[in-house]
Amino acid sequence: MTQETLLQNPRDYTVQIRRISDGAIFGTGVVVSMTGQIVTCAHVVRACGVEPRSPGDTLVGVYFPQVRGPEPKNRRATVAACFADYDDDVVLLQIIDGPVPLGPEQIAVLGDAARSDRHEFRAYGYRRLTSYLGGHADGRIMGEVDPPEGRRVQSDPVQLESQQINHGMSGAGVLDMQRNLVVGLVAETWFPDQTGKDRDTGWAVNARVLSLAPLGLTLRDAPLTGRAAPQPHVEPPIIQSRTAGQNFLHNAPAPLDEWVGRAEFLRQLDADCADPKRRLVGLIGFGGEGKSSLARRWIQNTIESPTTPTVVFWWGFYDRRSVDEFAEELLKFLGVIVDPRAPISTSLGLQTAALLLRSSNSVRTYAVGLTCGTMTP
Repeated sequence: MTQETLLQNPRDYTVQIRRISDGAIFGTGVVVSMTGQIVTCAHVVRACGVEPRSPGDTLVGVYFPQVRGPEPKNRRATVAACFADYDDDVVLLQIIDGPVPLGPEQIAVLGDAARSDRHEFRAYGYRRLTSYLGGHADGRIMGEVDPPEGRRVQSDPVQLESQQINHGMSGAGVLDMQRNLVVGLVAETWFPDQTGKDRDTGWAVNARVLSLAPLGLTLRDAPLTGRAAPQPHVEPPIIQSRTAGQNFLHNAPAPLDEWVGRAEFLRQLDADCADPKRRLVGLIGFGGEGKSSLARRWIQNTIESPTTPTVVFWWGFYDRRSVDEFAEELLKFLGVIVDPRAPISTSLGLQTAALLLRSSNSVRTYAVGLTCGTMTP
């Protein structure tokens, strides 16, 4: 990895595992899918009062500290899978009350620890240091070792060297800094005697076992390329800037000549548009259910009245798939004309458009129509 790329951020995919009854934190978990799957250590779930192999209806609390704004941080989860005949210290949880409040870029990408010997690692977990609930850990992945006596495991434990692993870190993801993959879950640490021997020794469960039935998670073999780091802000060269105020409906379907029903949907869209706290509305459904027709009817009704939005930008990615073209047309719609002698990147163009959408006083609301779903920011 170079300084021009960003690795996975452990805080993005890390959650607290809590006891439902009182909210007490008993360990750490890693979010591994947008569908609400979370992995942690089996002994963490047991500490919460749930036996993974016979959980019944007992639930585990999951808390998302990284969520900002009014969205709830608490979720409830059931035990989705664990190993009935092996002692590998992992369990798969499934959130049951709402979607994961994270973006796709915040989901952990997993890999096998077999190729991580002597690599540096990072982790984040919920060990308490006075009033601090969470903390980072770093160190070195030493490699696989023999399993503890009396345990039957499917993959040998991975020995770690770190000064920060402590109570509460169990279940934290071990991020291989060279491969940019989460290759294990912190499971145990050694508390030395007065001699201090082996004081920085810990162990992790190899993420390889997460790919085995009944967990069945996907592992990545090749290193994960880091995403580009944010670049310093550069003002785009502009020949001319005009006041936006002209509808862009070239790609929109024509309004239906006859319209019956769906009055409640239209009223809800009106209410969402009038709500100053409502920044985004999504129309979600299968193809052919009438999302585009509904959005087109609402726009037609609205622009004929004095209510917002005052102007409309419509784009259908099924018909015009180029993101570069989308960015260019959106900038034109917003009144920005870029000097062709000094073109800007699509990324910078979209950042500029987002800034104008947030700050524009001349255009109060923008309706963006997508063939796969219609959004009204």
